[in-house]
Amino acid sequence: VTATRVDHFYSRDANFRRLVQDVAQAKNAVKDVSKRHSHAVTVWVETDLSSCSVPSDDIQAFCGINYKVPSIILNRVNRFLNFIMNNYLMVKTQLSMDCAVAVKSMMCKSALPRCSADETYIIYQNYEQDCSKLTSCPAFFGYNSDSYTHLLCRDSNQRYDLTKCISSNEKAINEELCGPLPKDIKFPTWMLNNILYQRQNIATLTTSFVQANISQNCTNKWIAITCNVVPFCSADGSKIVGGVTKELCQQGIDW
Repeated sequence: VTATRVDHFYSRDANFRRLVQDVAQAKNAVKDVSKRHSHAVTVWVETDLSSCSVPSDDIQAFCGINYKVPSIILNRVNRFLNFIMNNYLMVKTQLSMDCAVAVKSMMCKSALPRCSADETYIIYQNYEQDCSKLTSCPAFFGYNSDSYTHLLCRDSNQRYDLTKCISSNEKAINEELCGPLPKDIKFPTWMLNNILYQRQNIATLTTSFVQANISQNCTNKWIAITCNVVPFCSADGSKIVGGVTKELCQQGIDW
C-alpha cells in the first residue's frame, strides 16, 4: 500500500507500541512529530474519509455492479475478490450450485457497498437470502460457514454515513492479545462491524497457527499485524489511516 506518512497519537497497549517501533524503523521512514498525547503513534494516510472509487472491469463483471465503492474498502478487497474470481470454478466443483451462487453473491455484496452519487453515504445490498442459504452449506475457503457469514451478514441492507467518525462500544478487538482500544479512537461509521469481524479473524489465525505448528515468533508478528489492521479516523476526522506497512507485512513473511 502506497500511503502518505503522518503522526497520530493514541495511548495503546504494549503490542501496539511494539508495532509502532517497527514502523519507525521501516525503510525510508521520515520522522515528523507533533505531540497530541503522551504516546506517539505512527500511522499512514490511506484515503480521504469519504473517498469513493470505481472497481476494475473484471470485478464489476464478476459481481454484476456498476457503481463506486469506498476507496479504502476497494483497496483492501481487490486481491480477495481476484482470489474469489480465480478460484470460483473450483468452488463450483466443491459446493452445490445453489451454495456456490450464494457464496459468490454474499462475498460480492458484503465486500462492495455502493457509494451515493454525492458520496455522503453508502448502502449495502440486501443479501439476507444468501446468508440464510449458507447456513446449510459446507465450509468454504477454510472458514466455518456459520461463524464466518454471521459477522459478514450483519451489514446486509444497511446504510452508513460516509462523512462521520464515531466511537465504538467495543473496548477491545481482543483484550488478551491486542490490549484495549484507545479511549479517544474513532472509526468510520461503516467500520464498526469490522471490529467484530477482526476479532473472529484473530481467533481463526491463532487456532490455525497452533494447528500448523507455526513458531511463536512468527505467530506474534502476525497477531501484532492483525490486531492493528483495522483502519480508523485521523485526529481531525478528515482521513482514514492505518498502522500496517509493506515492511511490517514483509517481516511477517520473512520468518
